[in-house]
Amino acid sequence: MDLSSTSTNDLRKKQRQYKGALIGALILMILVVVLGMTIKEKKATYFMPLVGMPAAFIPIIQRFQKINAELKSRAEAANN
Repeated sequence: MDLSSTSTNDLRKKQRQYKGALIGALILMILVVVLGMTIKEKKATYFMPLVGMPAAFIPIIQRFQKINAELKSRAEAANN
């Protein structure tokens, strides 16, 4: 998807959505760690999802960074 053809309002909306998804994922990972620490039987298999979860969010992080860069370039173009 070409970000230059997307309206600024749509980019801001997508930025908020991606930011919410990333915050939600972080909260979920923290909860998994806390719950894992409270389990009496500490097995490595309980923590295996934590290894793959950050990798699953790499595309979201990259997309979020591209949207931020596009919004920044539009703001700089508007100021010049």
